[in-house]
Amino acid sequence: MKGLFYRFISFLSRILGLWIVSASAWVIVTAYFILFPGRTTNSVKFYRALYPGKNILFYLRCAWRQYHHFSTVFVDRLRFGQQGGLEWAGEGLEYLSGAAQKGEYGILLTSHFGNWEAAARGLQTLNFRILLYMGVRQYEQIEAQIKKDLADHGITIVAVTKGSSAQFEGLEGLRFLKDNGFVAIAGDLLWSKDQKSIKVKFLGHDVFLPQAPYVFALVSGVPIFVIFVMRTGRAKYRVVAHPPVYVRAQSRDQRDAAMQDAAQRYASLLEQTVRQYPEHWYHFTPMWDDRKKQPE
Repeated sequence: MKGLFYRFISFLSRILGLWIVSASAWVIVTAYFILFPGRTTNSVKFYRALYPGKNILFYLRCAWRQYHHFSTVFVDRLRFGQQGGLEWAGEGLEYLSGAAQKGEYGILLTSHFGNWEAAARGLQTLNFRILLYMGVRQYEQIEAQIKKDLADHGITIVAVTKGSSAQFEGLEGLRFLKDNGFVAIAGDLLWSKDQKSIKVKFLGHDVFLPQAPYVFALVSGVPIFVIFVMRTGRAKYRVVAHPPVYVRAQSRDQRDAAMQDAAQRYASLLEQTVRQYPEHWYHFTPMWDDRKKQPE
């Protein structure tokens, strides 16, 4: 949301309570659902692949619930600051703690599940330092105060512009890893058409995922930890971390296969998770569109 609107609704919430935020968010996502049929169609395609053989009303109902579940992200964002934070539970976080104790920091491969702010704040209770890569469009839409709050909790946000995938593979992330920190990046969204990608199978379709996390893991030798975040109630979240995945190749000829294998592991975990929490995946852009070749 734009900064002016964010400040306005934040001001109203302090006077009238968070119900005004919930109501506003409900109206906004409803408007998006109705006025942007292209995005709604993307959700319908996802649910058709997830639940084959149902009718269009079923898929529209699923998309409607997905949109309105997404509205909780903005509401909880204010709830974190106004009502004493959030409750969260962790599963598999011993993988991260164990790696940190050995000085083996790595990549947190995230998805558009739940609320990344909730995950970041929750992981901060374990005293992890995190560098979070975001697409520049997402970066620009974050209110300055939120960025400051996250920075105060030891979370660094870096914007990745179109055509700058080398930035993720460069020195900044390596320095952060060597300085005892985790590097986080979303694995389920291509930021631009010219971004290098890897083709995997997901819900019976060929889809393209960002190549950058796997290149970075291959070059640096650090493990990848797949992370999912699910909202379990009002300001309540569950963070699930999976065992480390290493991208290793004995020769240059084996590099593509090693990255392909790691990317498919992530895609399989993503599919497993969306089947368990189908309304929690906030992915509103096309993942498959009958393209005949991988983007260059």
